Amino acid sequence: MMRRDPFRELFEFQFPRGVSELLDAPGTPAGSWRPPLDLYETKEAYVAIVDVPGVPSSKLEVTLEAGVLTVRGERKFHSNVPEDSFHRVERRFGTFVLSIALPSSKVEAEGVRASVADGVLTIEVPKVARAVPRRIEVIDAQVHEAVAGDPERT
Repeated sequence: MMRRDPFRELFEFQFPRGVSELLDAPGTPAGSWRPPLDLYETKEAYVAIVDVPGVPSSKLEVTLEAGVLTVRGERKFHSNVPEDSFHRVERRFGTFVLSIALPSSKVEAEGVRASVADGVLTIEVPKVARAVPRRIEVIDAQVHEAVAGDPERT
């Protein structure tokens, strides 16, 4: 069921279809919405915060594949109120898909954590542990060869 959006209709009347499509988010299907997202980085992880009020956790899907973090979800329209009872509808409903490219060589897929509280989805994508410098002992080659060649010493 498509919701009527008079402002969108006015915009599309004033501008050709191609122009209005350019202003939509790329790859966003008609009738979908895009919740706001914040993304920041710490020393240990990338953290994405997505506002998803009214979206139950059962309707959220989070995946990480080849460095692309994808969040899918759906917020249903009010099922207990007849549509013709509304005077104004400003909130967006339907499905959404967010994709965020992360440096694939720097993220660890196994440790991703996602939690939702008070309508806010928080996703933590850990970074790959950095190599810790290690001191390597240098052995005198003459001593090493003598020890390796002496069967009594091995």
